[in-house]
Amino acid sequence: MKYFSLIFLLLLSSISQSHATEAKKISFNSNGKNIDAYLCEPDINTTKSAVIYLHGSHRSGAIVETCKAIAAQGYFGLAPLRPNNMKKLEEMMRLTKDSVLYAESSLGISKDNISLIGYSQGGALAYRYSVAVGGIKSGVILGSGASPKGGRWGTKKINVPLLIMVAENDTGSSTTYGRNFLKETKQLVKGLEENNKIHRYIVLPPYGADGHKIFWEVGDYWNEISAFLKQHHQ
Repeated sequence: MKYFSLIFLLLLSSISQSHATEAKKISFNSNGKNIDAYLCEPDINTTKSAVIYLHGSHRSGAIVETCKAIAAQGYFGLAPLRPNNMKKLEEMMRLTKDSVLYAESSLGISKDNISLIGYSQGGALAYRYSVAVGGIKSGVILGSGASPKGGRWGTKKINVPLLIMVAENDTGSSTTYGRNFLKETKQLVKGLEENNKIHRYIVLPPYGADGHKIFWEVGDYWNEISAFLKQHHQ
């Protein structure tokens, strides 16, 4: 009898975990275009926080896995899928803004309880939103120069706590078209430090032959993101 009770409890636990990490395909409107996205709902129905994941160009990055990891941590996870033909910065920024608006209007989350996680091109968008719009809880920049021009743009104006992560060997590859994101993040961090902005900077160990691909899976680095989000969503 105890054996069957244990099996039943494990089954309930498995069902609960699968519900918490389900990635549902949804869509919403942005500037007259129908945008597909993944929505991952936490197992805690009373949550008042959401985290939006912005992927890299050509939909690179751990999109579904990150969405699920966000929900497993107790937040709504939203991962909009930018169309591959969306090239203009204005369009991408409009989509970023509309993603935040979707979380506000459809999920009932106030903007000051929304964080952005952006990888590569998505990191540049997350950073630009944090500077130009602001009002969100925090931002996580992964393997990105943090602005289309790189460098230290916006470091005087930004008032959003940032976590910046890059692999030690993200120094230029075919994936990044030769861009050295280790160098660019160092420039960004220098600007943040000079302007006394809240940030945490982590250089991760080398990853294979191409450090830019470290964020193509949810690895050990997620522990740092988890702690950062928890710190700012208390």
